[in-house]
Amino acid sequence: MTLKIVVLASIKKGKEDRLRELAKWVSGEIKATELDVSHYEMFVADRDKEGTKEGVVYLHIKDEEAFVRRRELGHHKEFAGVVEKEGLLETPLRYLKLTDIVDEWHR
Repeated sequence: MTLKIVVLASIKKGKEDRLRELAKWVSGEIKATELDVSHYEMFVADRDKEGTKEGVVYLHIKDEEAFVRRRELGHHKEFAGVVEKEGLLETPLRYLKLTDIVDEWHR
């Protein structure tokens, strides 16, 4: 069953451009190599704390096994290493698995 996942990233003030650069790179790697990911969107939102941003990723992935397996892929390990080394986030990435409560619809 397809999983719907939201990833939240509290970006440190002044680090937005560097994180955006890395996010674009990893997004390209995901598109090119992760065939189990069928939908991928990335956003940035203003946070309550003045001048800070929250990164938001929304994705669909084939199943739980694919979701767990992707953590071991080289581009995810490299992304995590750079983020940690350069101190780009205020807190670790947060992953939320979404459950539908009403049928999906579009206009």
